[in-house]
Amino acid sequence: MTKGAENLLVIMNETLAGIRDNTSEGTVAMKAAADEMRQAAESFRDELSAAASDGAAAVQSQMCK
Repeated sequence: MTKGAENLLVIMNETLAGIRDNTSEGTVAMKAAADEMRQAAESFRDELSAAASDGAAAVQSQMCK
């Protein structure tokens, strides 16, 4: 019976170690995805700002004619 309990504890420890490793890997993957999303959002913001500036300049140019 003691051997069975020891085997169960070994299996439980291995399972918990696997869960810990998977959680750690998942955290790293989520951080990388968040960084990529932030970069994409910054790029979109910059492009939108440039388009708004170009549009304002075009309107200003038309008004001055």
